[in-house]
Amino acid sequence: MEPDLARNWHYNRQDRSLSIELRRDAKFHDGTPVTSEDVIFSIQQQIDGLFQDSKRAILKIDPISKHDFKIILPHDQPEFFKFVYKTMILPRHLSLASHRDHPIGSGPYRFEKKLDDRHIRLSAFHDYYGGSPAIEHVLFTHVTDMEKTWTRLLAGKTDIAARLAPDNFRRMKFIQQRYHINQSPSWFCKTLLFNPADPRLADVRVRRALSLGIDRDHIVEKIFIGYGRVATGPLGVGSPYGRSDRPPRPYDPVAARELLNDAGWEMDTVTELFQKGGLRLEFDLLYMRENPIDEKVVRFIQLCLGDLGVRVRPVPVDYATLQQSYRGNTDFQAVLTETMGLYDSHTPLLLTWMPNEKGCSNMGDFTSPRITELLMALENADSMQAQQAICQAVEDQLLALQPAAFLYQPTEIDVVSKRIHLPHVFAADTGSIRCLYQAHILSHR
Repeated sequence: MEPDLARNWHYNRQDRSLSIELRRDAKFHDGTPVTSEDVIFSIQQQIDGLFQDSKRAILKIDPISKHDFKIILPHDQPEFFKFVYKTMILPRHLSLASHRDHPIGSGPYRFEKKLDDRHIRLSAFHDYYGGSPAIEHVLFTHVTDMEKTWTRLLAGKTDIAARLAPDNFRRMKFIQQRYHINQSPSWFCKTLLFNPADPRLADVRVRRALSLGIDRDHIVEKIFIGYGRVATGPLGVGSPYGRSDRPPRPYDPVAARELLNDAGWEMDTVTELFQKGGLRLEFDLLYMRENPIDEKVVRFIQLCLGDLGVRVRPVPVDYATLQQSYRGNTDFQAVLTETMGLYDSHTPLLLTWMPNEKGCSNMGDFTSPRITELLMALENADSMQAQQAICQAVEDQLLALQPAAFLYQPTEIDVVSKRIHLPHVFAADTGSIRCLYQAHILSHR
């Protein structure tokens, strides 16, 4: 970690205090100085969001001066340094609601205006403490159809594109002379979430059968053309918190049918669907509209489970409807979503599976007393070894109870035009976009 907004910091292990000294020259985009009160306010907002089910993340935050403050932790938390690093600093003198229409930060680019629903224009903030950006304007274009992104790249209308679609991967050789290409494994796992409250999906044997009935290798090799990895579980492939020898769930339709038979489901030779007690084994599968890759995956899942004797009805919905259907809710049967693996923090596991004050998790209201017990222990674990052991135990439980089928982790491919000079390897994440102020345009279109 290197100083940025903080000029200096010191951690005292005896009293578990983190003392932070801020830069004196940092300003918000409205010209007001960044003070310790702003940072304390922002950290508290982040704490309330990330640790909404636990107020034990910090004991207190003490302001010392206009540019100095101290955070007192209840115990050693190495990951808290990463949390502070990722905190978005907001001006305390403005309401949170105002940020929806006109966000104000302290970075190298300031919000200029929203042109329409798909375009946002930023302009250089010349009072940025890290130096004035050389590129004056940045235009963000939200494209849901990745084929259009590829078309814009070929036409030279886009300088930076994130997460190219798999169909475009094989064509990359045509743009290698004009673009830098960066590949990185995604930290997100595409996940088929089930609703155990539905009578068809209540039996864990049914959920295990559905998971065994999906050919994940085919998805990675054919749909993603090899640009991805078959998932091993909720912690993520290669997670430092997981087991290195954890195998992926195999494709085994024979074992899947045996599980369904054990659960009392019988094949109807007329409909060629499993039935039990007058119910057919069928369900609606929600997925995000205008996402061609998700649609291909859903159609393939439909084929796999159809061969098994299970009817899947794909239902495309918008992003907001998709989120509302399962976050602390049971208004769905199955949904194709994604979960974040554990690579630099165990926090995603808490955010995803820990019940809130209403007893609901963010994953379809799924809860388990044993998993909740383990997650509560994880909040208080103060060593990496203890965190690893607990995370692996949680993963064991999730794979046994199968509230979701963990499918694959795609390879993320980002491209940046060679007409832009960057002093580092570019990846289209928040950190790299923020560092665009170090970029220079070498030639114009």
